[in-house]
Amino acid sequence: MIALAIQTMKFLLVGVLNTLTGLAAIYAIMYFTSLGPLTANAVGYAVGLAISFTLNSIWTFKSTNPARHSLPKYILCAIIAYLLNAAGVLLALNALKINPYIAQLCGIVIYSTVMFIACKLFIFKNNAS
Repeated sequence: MIALAIQTMKFLLVGVLNTLTGLAAIYAIMYFTSLGPLTANAVGYAVGLAISFTLNSIWTFKSTNPARHSLPKYILCAIIAYLLNAAGVLLALNALKINPYIAQLCGIVIYSTVMFIACKLFIFKNNAS
């Protein structure tokens, strides 16, 4: 149980780091280039995803699998988690009439939970995690 708690904390720390780095990339791209906000967002999101995959693979889940095996699974799960995040936000906003800021937090919880479970049980499951 302690190992799971430590792994969860590592996962959350990686999430904070990838979020801050992705946001910094978005802001830097918008400030230093002529790319628009949506392009900057896509590039920043990709930077965050790359950091997240790398750190979760090496540090959180101690993966021994080659990236060519786990990276496609990671990207697929990130897309699914994002879609569930968006669905959760829309549900919170439209059906439950929750404050938009709280709805976004609900989306973050959904995304993070789905990604942690996917990493643990699907993406890096053949590792001693």
